Amino acid sequence: IGVGEAEGLVWLLSPPNSRDTLPYVGREKLHSTRHRIVRFNGQFGGYRYVKLDGSDEPTAALLVAQDPSSPNRRKAYIVSVYTRPDMRRQGHAMALIRMAEKDFILQPATHLSRAGAKLQSAWLKSMR
Repeated sequence: IGVGEAEGLVWLLSPPNSRDTLPYVGREKLHSTRHRIVRFNGQFGGYRYVKLDGSDEPTAALLVAQDPSSPNRRKAYIVSVYTRPDMRRQGHAMALIRMAEKDFILQPATHLSRAGAKLQSAWLKSMR
């Protein structure tokens, strides 16, 4: 999980109506919108969740990849998380994780940034 330490992840906030090919994701198709969270299905088996604020500006994004060894493709890993600097520590990333949990059985990641380790720890504690 890369949580905002690498500002290079800002591309995750690409506008929901973007028709561009995104790095590591490919072309996307809109899958659903629930609770101001938009889910896109990526060309290469990834899924991007984008949280929108009241004016439809993206505040945070989560990238999830399916575990190809999962028999029913329900297991997935969080690959990256990015929250706009002015929106951090307000629960946006956790809201995205909660939404992804409704779609997949999320597995803990092993290669984490310091901030990613904190977010994963909070997520795992909230599951107890």
